[in-house]
Amino acid sequence: MSKVLEHVENNKNLVSAISQPVAVIGLETTGKKIAGRLVTPAVWVLNYAANKKAPDTIDVGLYGMGLLSNIAGVASIATGVVKAVVEDDMANKLRIIRAAEGTSFIRPTYHFSSAPAAINAMTIASLGGTAWKHPNGLWVYITDAKGYMVANYKPKKYVKLYRPIWPLQPLGAGKFRFTSE
Repeated sequence: MSKVLEHVENNKNLVSAISQPVAVIGLETTGKKIAGRLVTPAVWVLNYAANKKAPDTIDVGLYGMGLLSNIAGVASIATGVVKAVVEDDMANKLRIIRAAEGTSFIRPTYHFSSAPAAINAMTIASLGGTAWKHPNGLWVYITDAKGYMVANYKPKKYVKLYRPIWPLQPLGAGKFRFTSE
């Protein structure tokens, strides 16, 4: 892969977060306001068709905020750019972890719930899964091919590890006793 393509792949969220508002502003300045408002939903549809990636609630909220006024639009663009940088960083770190562990079934705990990543890791362990903080700083957990959490996995590299005690020791309410290393 060429360096340019690799750079675009590693920063695709940022490229999208910058190019969409530029397209919207360009269309709206030329008098095509409705077309400008439809750019982002059109990108979402194409992204879903190509990658099965739907916009998250933050993206939808930023889009709605951008529709309100010019000032809110500027704030939503700035927030979107920062969010894109964070998502690109997380995707690049996740790619490194998946390659090191030799599996694509590793997911960031960030997407598990709205709690902080370390809290999500403990929640995952209490529900019977294995979660850890990789040396690159990203908290992740592992599932099997069907999306079920894996209880007895030992990652190759980790800074902190949470996993249920094996054999599983139920605590009630669908939770299990877990340990940390």
